[in-house]
Amino acid sequence: MTTSTTSFDICIHGAGFVGRTLALLLARAGLTVALVDAYAPHDAVDIRAFSLNHSSKALLDGVQAWPSDAHVTPVLSMAVFGDAGGVAHFGQSEHVETQKTQGEPLNWIVDVPALSTALQEQTAREPCITCLTSDDGLQAKLHVVCEGKPSVMLGQLGVAAKTIRYPQHAIAARLTCEHPHQHAARQWFNERGEVLALLPLGGAEANAREVALVWSLTSEHAQAMQNAAPADFTTALTAAAGHTLGTMTLASSRALWPLQLTQIPTWIGERDGKVWVLAGDAAHAMHPLAGQGLNVGLGDAALLADTLQNFLVKSPLFNPSPTTIKRALGKYARARQAAAAEMSGVTDGLHLLFAHKHPLVQQARNWGMKLFDRADGLKRQVIKKAQ
Repeated sequence: MTTSTTSFDICIHGAGFVGRTLALLLARAGLTVALVDAYAPHDAVDIRAFSLNHSSKALLDGVQAWPSDAHVTPVLSMAVFGDAGGVAHFGQSEHVETQKTQGEPLNWIVDVPALSTALQEQTAREPCITCLTSDDGLQAKLHVVCEGKPSVMLGQLGVAAKTIRYPQHAIAARLTCEHPHQHAARQWFNERGEVLALLPLGGAEANAREVALVWSLTSEHAQAMQNAAPADFTTALTAAAGHTLGTMTLASSRALWPLQLTQIPTWIGERDGKVWVLAGDAAHAMHPLAGQGLNVGLGDAALLADTLQNFLVKSPLFNPSPTTIKRALGKYARARQAAAAEMSGVTDGLHLLFAHKHPLVQQARNWGMKLFDRADGLKRQVIKKAQ
């Protein structure tokens, strides 16, 4: 929408999945929101798919942005394979036995373009949201930074990030398989710390054969696979997956990006009169092997929206000072920093564990996977934590 208003309750920098979800939550609580997207639109088709948990589904359902069934595939089982016979299986029998989740999928694989379209449509309908390409001349009580990498706003604020660049790149693609995937998500680790994930697509169709690939490889190997002829690429991929789904053929282009672990010590600050807070990819980036990046970011949006609603709507101050705003956001920052650090610790730890080349470590990690596979109670706790 267009408006002459230059003063808003909240300015959100970044119109991605976290930014748009947060904007909808705040607008529907009665706050005026400027949604700033400093990046030029592009026509490239996004071939990724996200693994979303129950909390993320409930949040997106709440803002009417959950995609239609055709673009959402339920995951009924998962299997994780080690590099020397270790394996762990997850099924609905290990699901947390609560009235809320009993009998439901473990999680859902969601088409990125469909989710993006749903969020764009909802924000376009919301009269309290103004979409802008710049914050020039704009006034707001709070600036929320949730731009992805690289973030223009973080650079302007002088926010320093602690970044560890993995010696890996990830390849994403869509593939059609010889055999149905049976709504199972599968993941393979090898002795070089490389991780192959095949995520089911095709909605609820019983015999669906399309999968989304996320293949984290050493950088040199990734470049070679990205440049390989399609037949050579799928031959190598089929072998890496142990021929589990039979012959695979490419159904899309291939996307390649570098992997890194990013942590920012300070999530709240003030510069040039702007009070700011971080959320989503601007605050954290982690290895994709657990598929939890967007779930963590949407968790940020949920708690931040609740915090701001309590502070600015339920107990409003006419003109809160920057100090008052920062103090009110302290609990949010501490809670979400801890959640992001915990998930980053898991993904980084698994990466380091499987990248370790000592034979005794290899034996121990696969032995541990086999023990874990027989520990139903522990598996239920892991699933509960991921929800």
